[in-house]
Amino acid sequence: LNGKPPAEQTTASITYDAANLYIAFICDAKSPGKLKAGAEGRDSDLIFGDDNVELFLDANCDRATYFHFAINPAAARYEASCDMTDGDLVRKEEWNGKWQVETRITDRSWTAEISIPFAALGAASPAPGSVWGVNFCRSWRVTPDGEFSKWSGKVGFNRPAEFGLAVFGVEAGSARFDEAMRKAADAIRRAADGGPAIDLRPDRYYYPADTPRMTLEIDASAQRAVTLDLLIRKDAPADPVFSAELPLIDGATDVEYDVEIGPWPLGRYVVSAHLRDGNGEVLHAAHRIVIKRRLDPAPAPPSAIDATIRSDGIILLDGKPFCPFVAEGWSPASPLAKDSFNLSTYGDLGTLAIADPLAWPRLNLPWVTRTEEGAVIMMPEKEAMYEGIRKEVMARKTDPTLLCRLLKYEAHLPMYRGTVENRKKIDNVQECREINAFVKRVDPHHLTSIHVDRPKYLGDYKDVADIVEIAYWSSSYAPSLIPNLTRDLETVRRVIGPGRAFKFWIGGTIPSPKKRSAEVIRCACYLTLMRGAAGIGFNMGHGGLDPSHTRHWSVYAGLYRELMELFSILTTIQEAPAPRFAIDAREIEFTVRRRGDRIYLVAVNTSKRPIRATVTVPDDAFLSNGIRLPFEHRTIHPDQRDFRELFTAYEPHVYEFALSP
Repeated sequence: LNGKPPAEQTTASITYDAANLYIAFICDAKSPGKLKAGAEGRDSDLIFGDDNVELFLDANCDRATYFHFAINPAAARYEASCDMTDGDLVRKEEWNGKWQVETRITDRSWTAEISIPFAALGAASPAPGSVWGVNFCRSWRVTPDGEFSKWSGKVGFNRPAEFGLAVFGVEAGSARFDEAMRKAADAIRRAADGGPAIDLRPDRYYYPADTPRMTLEIDASAQRAVTLDLLIRKDAPADPVFSAELPLIDGATDVEYDVEIGPWPLGRYVVSAHLRDGNGEVLHAAHRIVIKRRLDPAPAPPSAIDATIRSDGIILLDGKPFCPFVAEGWSPASPLAKDSFNLSTYGDLGTLAIADPLAWPRLNLPWVTRTEEGAVIMMPEKEAMYEGIRKEVMARKTDPTLLCRLLKYEAHLPMYRGTVENRKKIDNVQECREINAFVKRVDPHHLTSIHVDRPKYLGDYKDVADIVEIAYWSSSYAPSLIPNLTRDLETVRRVIGPGRAFKFWIGGTIPSPKKRSAEVIRCACYLTLMRGAAGIGFNMGHGGLDPSHTRHWSVYAGLYRELMELFSILTTIQEAPAPRFAIDAREIEFTVRRRGDRIYLVAVNTSKRPIRATVTVPDDAFLSNGIRLPFEHRTIHPDQRDFRELFTAYEPHVYEFALSP
C-alpha cells in the first residue's frame, strides 16, 4: 500500500461452477519458517496480526454491502458480513457461512484454497455477464512493520468503492464482456453520484454564554442547484432566529458565514442548509446542532477521598457516584477544551484538566520493545522491580488527590525477562496478579486498574485489579465508532460480570481526526455511560488533534459538565421498575431512570441520518407539567401521549418528567 512492489509477490485465481466459487492464493515466502500464525479456530481478531490473505466479495456490486474472509497459514479463518450503506462500516461477525479452506506451507510459499457455496452468500449461480466486486489482499508479517498489498485500490482493505470487478461467463474482450463492464460502470457511477452534497461545519459544538458569534463553513455542490438557504431555529418546528439565501455560482460554493449569536438565549439550535434548484425544490439538506450554555467552573472532586466500588461497578467517592473523564496523548492543547477533564494527565493535555484534578498514574514499568516477532514488554528482574514499585507506591500513599493506579498499559503484550537476545517468556496474567497483590499490601486503601486493548484477553484480566480499562478495535479505534459500540459494551459487561468496574477508551484522534466528529464523540459518551461504564478515556495520540479543529475541541468542556449530571441520573439506584416508553425508530437507543419524583428518558440516535421519531409516553400524567429537556433549555407541551422529535445525526435527547403527587 506504499505504492511500491511488495517484497513477496502474491498470485490469486478465481473460478466457479454451478454451486461454488473457488479462489486460490499463492503467497511467495522466502522464509516460511518465520510466518506468523497465532490465531486459531474461527473469528479470532488475532488473525489480523498474522500473516494472512483476505478476500472481499460484493455480490450485488453495490459498493456498499460485501463479505469479508481472512485466512492465515495455519488455516484459521475469519468471516463477516459488512454494510457501508450509510458510510459507516457495520460488521456482523456473527455471520458464519459454510465454506471450506485448506492451506499448505512449502519451502518457498504458502497457499490457501477456498471453496464458497453461492448459497452461503445468499446468491444464485451467476448468469453470464454478471459482475461482482472483488478484492484480494495480503498481510506479510515477517518484519516488525509488516507489508500490505492488494489487487485493486491504493489505500486500506475494507474499501468497497475500490474493489475490482469480476465478470462471470463471458470472454474478456468480447462484446458481451464490454457491455457487462459498461453497465457495471454506469451503476457504480450512479451510486457514487447519488445526490448533491453539503458539508456544513459550525466552528463549535458548545458555545459559551458570552460568545458573540458563530462561524459557519459551508461546502456545497450540485449540478442543478441555484441557491443555498441557511436557517437556524431554537427548536426544529419553530420560526427561524436566523435565515439567509446565498446564490450559487456555477453550481458550487465554498464560503464562511458569520452569525451574531450574542443576544440568543441559552439552549440547543438546529442549523440547516438546503440546496434548491431553479424551481425552489430542495435537492439536498444538511443539519447540525449547536448548544449555547454556561461553562461555569467545574467543582473539584473531594480530596483525601474514600474511593470504593459499588456492587454494580460504579466508582464512589465519599459514597457518591464519580465518573472519571480523561484524555491522554500527545495532542497540542486547545484552549477551547480547558477545564474539561477531572483527571490529570501528561504533556500539553495536562493543562486541560479542571482545577485540582484527581490522579490516576501508571506504575513506572517498561514500555514496549520492538522485536522481529513484534512488540514485547521486557520486565525487570523481580527484586529490583518490586523495590522500585514499593518506593513509587509509598511516595504517593498519602497523596490526597490519588484515586487509582494503573498497573500496566497494554498488559496483554507478551512479557519476558532477561535480555532481548536471551529472554524467557513469563505468564502475563500471573505477573500482573502478583504486582497488584504487592501494591495492595503496600497501600491497601487506593484502587488499581489494568489496561488491555484486545478483547480476546478481557476475560483473563477481568479480576486482576479493581478496575478494567478496555479499548475495542472494532469500535474504540475503528474508522466507524458507533455501529459496533453498543455490541462491544455489552460484550465487556457480559465477560467481566455485573459488579466489575470498567473504564472504556474512545479514540479521540484514532484512527484519524477526520473520523471523529463532535457529534460522534457525544453520542459515544452517552452510549458508553448508558451501558454501565464507570468512566471514559479519550486517546488523543497517533498524531494528535490540531487546535484548528475547533468544533471537535469545543465538545469536551460542555460535554464534561453535561455528562456529570447525566451520570448522576443513570447511576441512581432503581427501587421500582421503570415506566415503559416507546420510540418508533430502531436507530434510537434509549433507557429510563427514576430519581426522586422525576422520570428521565435518555434517548440517542445511533445513525448518521436525521430521524423524526415518535416518542410514546406511558400515561397522560407524564404530560401534566410539560416535558423538560434540561440540557437544551427547552420545555415541550405535547397534547397527546405520542409526540414527534427530531434527532439529528448521532444526537441524544434527555427528557425530564415531573410527576404530580
